[in-house]
Amino acid sequence: MKLSKLLMAICISAIFTLGIFGLHLSAPSVINNFSADSNRISDAFAKDMYAYHQTNPEFARRIVTSSLIETVHVVCGLDYAYSFVWVNFSLLFLCGIILYYLARSFSLSHRTSLLTVALFYTSFTILFAFFADIFSYDDPLQYVCIFLTMLALSHRQWFFASCAWFVAVFARETSVLLIPGLLLLFWSSHITQELPLRKKIIYFALTFGVPIAMYVGLIYMYLSHINFLEMSSQYFQNERWSHVAFNFGSLQQSSETIISLFLASGIIVYALYHYIVSGLSTAFDKKVLLAFLITSAINIPLVLLGARAREVRLFAFPLVFMWPFAGWYVSRVLKVFPFKEYVESWRKREHLISNTIFLVFGLVLIGVAYLFSWYVYQPISSAGIYFQMYIFVLLVFVIIYELITFQVRSDV
Repeated sequence: MKLSKLLMAICISAIFTLGIFGLHLSAPSVINNFSADSNRISDAFAKDMYAYHQTNPEFARRIVTSSLIETVHVVCGLDYAYSFVWVNFSLLFLCGIILYYLARSFSLSHRTSLLTVALFYTSFTILFAFFADIFSYDDPLQYVCIFLTMLALSHRQWFFASCAWFVAVFARETSVLLIPGLLLLFWSSHITQELPLRKKIIYFALTFGVPIAMYVGLIYMYLSHINFLEMSSQYFQNERWSHVAFNFGSLQQSSETIISLFLASGIIVYALYHYIVSGLSTAFDKKVLLAFLITSAINIPLVLLGARAREVRLFAFPLVFMWPFAGWYVSRVLKVFPFKEYVESWRKREHLISNTIFLVFGLVLIGVAYLFSWYVYQPISSAGIYFQMYIFVLLVFVIIYELITFQVRSDV
């Protein structure tokens, strides 16, 4: 890989990371104590958030991110908010670079890989990662380690993959939900096709099974040491599965729960759908889709029953299988988008009436999308206006793409 291409990937990741940081500084978010007027980092909420992850039995076992924040706080003498920013935005920056390498390892071109990075950073749960009701904390570290695991597997670096997977599980135990999808992608791929079945089973068992066994043993000892084992067990039994009442407790909460599913997947799943139905997909693309669907089938019920669904990032977790290929899917779909044919059709008199009708119909649909985004969708978050703008832009893109595609095909 040429140094110039790597530097461009680093620059793109840096620009998007700084842009996201600027957005969180100027809008109500965790890092400014939800005060958009202050335009400065505030220690108030970040410190409480750190303490909450230390004392809540659900989060106390996720010690890696908290340990990193505490280390920066002690070594550098920074406030918890600044330590939180340094740790999580540094990890967010690394996500882009690793994702670029991962896309390249799957034979995506330089430009397509850069598009993949851009689509990752503009995904809803990354763009608004530290806004209210998303509250990312361990997620950037988890993404870094999962991307590293996939990158190591694609290069047959089994030991490195095992180490990255161990940290991913320690960062968030939900990483284990990815195992069926990871096996589907890599079990019969080029990295294992020459291995006999026995060796393949041993390699995958050591790579995924041993780190999980180590995690269970270590976390049991840690929770016992801090006297949180019983509290964690009680929380799991009594409170963990009570969130379904919150997710569907009212019409507003129910609609926010359903819309959260759309926001989490967004344009990437839409692009993959069009990519597959257009006949461009390969067998590997269908594996990626199946890995995403299997993980979603496991993840969605768990989120609906055991978490607050308006924390959209929880629904986005299966996208780790889609993000490495997002640039490819979107670029292929845009390539077959018949915009040029649509513009040329306006020069033909016989299409003038039908074009005008479709244009008016499109404007009506955009009006409906506006009403839905600003009046039907009413997020509880203090930064809800940004969520509404995001979903409106998505809906407008879908409307324009579908109408133009349908009209051009109907004119043929």
